[in-house]
Amino acid sequence: MDINNVLFAWVPGNTNAYTIFDKETGKNWYGNETKEDLLKTYHNMRFLEYEDFEKEIAKIMVTPPIEISKDDFMCALGVLPPERWTNMGDFEFFVMAEYTSGIYTNVYARYKKRYFVFCDSAYIHPNEIQKKVLDFLG
Repeated sequence: MDINNVLFAWVPGNTNAYTIFDKETGKNWYGNETKEDLLKTYHNMRFLEYEDFEKEIAKIMVTPPIEISKDDFMCALGVLPPERWTNMGDFEFFVMAEYTSGIYTNVYARYKKRYFVFCDSAYIHPNEIQKKVLDFLG
């Protein structure tokens, strides 16, 4: 798929694209529906370039950190094998291996003896995880 030759058909509030449109043919990949066909059913559907689509999804999915208990942190750590589990002394984090939608999943962090969770990209940089937690702590 050439990301530059498609549009994502998206209904605001949803966390996934309804379908993908080929810019050249004006039809979706999974049938012969046109934009006009879909707009008859989904009046507020938008057709977005990839970067704009990802920004809209991030507005829905990304959350600020909340403080959780050590038990909640340890329970999440033991549910599935963690992804990107990193322990740097006072700061530790992992991302949940089961994603919520697309690239988004829960990020668990420990700073000293306090524990946190928030939803973000599974590929968030460790420095950004630490910054989000420290900003939350003030």
